[in-house]
Amino acid sequence: MMPGVFNETSLLLLFVGSFISCCLQLVHVPLTAAGRNRRLAFIGLFYELGVANHLFLAADYMIGVLSNTGTFAADTILASQWGHFLWGNVITVAYGIAFCIYLKHPVMIPEITFMALCTPPALRLLGPSWTIVAILDVAYFLFRTTAAICVDAIRRTEKLSKLSVIETVNVIPVGILATEHRSASALMNNTMRDTLGILNLPTDLGDLSDMWERLDRIAEPLRAIANLQGIPLLSGEGNEKLLIRLPNDTYKLFTREILENGERHMTLALDVTDLALANRNLWRANLDLKDATEAIREQMSLVGLVAEGEAHLKMRARVHDVVGQRLSIIHRYLEEQRIDNTSVAELKELIATVMNDLRGDAGDASTALAAVVSAFALVGVEIDVTGELPTNPRVAATLVDVIRETATNACKHGHAHTVEIQLGRKEASHGAHYVTLVAHDDGDGMAKNADITSGTGITGMRRAVESLGGFLEIASKSPFVINIGIPER
Repeated sequence: MMPGVFNETSLLLLFVGSFISCCLQLVHVPLTAAGRNRRLAFIGLFYELGVANHLFLAADYMIGVLSNTGTFAADTILASQWGHFLWGNVITVAYGIAFCIYLKHPVMIPEITFMALCTPPALRLLGPSWTIVAILDVAYFLFRTTAAICVDAIRRTEKLSKLSVIETVNVIPVGILATEHRSASALMNNTMRDTLGILNLPTDLGDLSDMWERLDRIAEPLRAIANLQGIPLLSGEGNEKLLIRLPNDTYKLFTREILENGERHMTLALDVTDLALANRNLWRANLDLKDATEAIREQMSLVGLVAEGEAHLKMRARVHDVVGQRLSIIHRYLEEQRIDNTSVAELKELIATVMNDLRGDAGDASTALAAVVSAFALVGVEIDVTGELPTNPRVAATLVDVIRETATNACKHGHAHTVEIQLGRKEASHGAHYVTLVAHDDGDGMAKNADITSGTGITGMRRAVESLGGFLEIASKSPFVINIGIPER
C-alpha cells in the first residue's frame, strides 16, 4: 500500500527526478576528475562518487516501490536490502564534512544534511516523517546536479582541463607529432594527420621514427629547384627545418626538435603559404629589378653617346658659324683683290680671333654681336641691328649666332652689302611673350623653287631656336627674309 498522497503518479515523478539527478551526477563525476587542480580533483572525486551512490540508491528504491515490491516508508527501507546500502551514506557524510571544512565551503552543508537524514539511524528517528525528507532530497539534488553541470560547462570555457587541452591540441592550425626512438608515436593532432594524409604518409600511431627522413625526401625536389633558381630554403642536410609544397598548392614548414638525448622527437608543421608566395614574388621582383637595372645602364650608356654626339654637333655648328664667317670675309677680300698691307693686317687680326670665338671668349652677347658687326664691316657688309638683345643670356647668345649665320649666308650666297636685323618683343594670344627677330638683306636671294640645303646653316639655326621652344620660318626667298620667335623666360 502507498500511504498518504503518494499515488503512482507522485512516485513516478519522484523516480524521474531521482533518475535525472543520478544521470547528471554521473556526467559531473568525470568532469570533476578532469579538473586543472589534480590533487583537489582527486579528493573531490571520492565525494562525488558517494553522492552518485546516494542518488542511485534513491532511483533504485523508487523502481522497487513502483513494481510493488515494497511500500514507501522508513521501516520498509530499513527492513529491505536497501537498508544495508544506506550505510554508505554514513561514509559519504563523514567524508563530506571533512571536505567541507577543508574547502571552507558552507554551501555543501545542505547536501551533507540530506544524505545524513538518509542514513539508517536517521530513518529510525524520523519514522513516518521521512517521506517529507525524501521529497525534499529528490528536489534538492535535482537542482544541485543541474547547477553542477552548468558550472562545469562554464569552467570548461574559462579554464584549461585535460579535456580542453586535448581539444585545443586537435584544433590548432599547427601540426604536432611526438615520436619516440624506434617506438610508436605518442601524439598526433588532427592538423598533422591531415597534412600527412595529403602527402600519402602514414597517419596511424605506429612506428613513425623515420618520418623525418621521409619528409626530407619529399622536400628534395623543391630544394633542388630553389638551388637552381638561387632561392635560399630552410632545408638541407643536417638541418632541422624542411619546406614542403603540398599537392593542394600550400606550403608547410616542418621543424623538428630532438628531446632527451635523441630518444624523443617533436615535429611541428606550420602553414607558411603566404610567406612562401611572398618570397617567390620578391625573388621575381628582384629579377625584374635586375633586368631593369641592366636596361637603365644600357640607356645611360646611350645617353652618354647622345651627349657626346650633341656636344660634337654643337662644336661643329660653332665651327661652322665662326669659321664660315671668317671664310666668307676672306673670300670677299680675295674677290676684291685687296692685298695691300692694311688689308693683310686686317686679315691677320681676323684669323687670330678664330680660336677665341671657338672657346667662347668673346664675352657677353652684346660684345659678340659688336664683333660680328665689325668683322663684316671689314668687307663692306653693313649689319644694321635695331632693337635690343633680351636679358636672358642663353636666348641672347642664340640670336647672336642666328645673326652671324644670316650675315654669312647673305655675304656668301647672296652677295649682299646690307643685312637688316630687327629685334623686338611680341605678346602671343595666350598671354606669353616672345622675343622676335626679323632678318632680310639686299642680296640676290634664292630661286623660289630652290631647296635650302644643310650647307646654308638654316638647319642648325632652326635646331638652336627650337631647343628654346621657339620657331624659325623663311618668310621670303627673294629677297631672303627669316622670322624667328623665342619664348621670353
